[in-house]
Amino acid sequence: MGRLVQDAPLILPWTTLAAITAACALIALLGTVLPAQALLRHRPTEPAASRE
Repeated sequence: MGRLVQDAPLILPWTTLAAITAACALIALLGTVLPAQALLRHRPTEPAASRE
């Protein structure tokens, strides 16, 4: 049976996989940093019920 089936070469496009991985990492980083930056940009407001 081994004589009838040949080995199939495994060809991986490493450049494409690396580019996709880098793009996903960048999207994940921006998806966490940008909302946090937007929330931390403004000063917190005083609670409405607090009186001095």
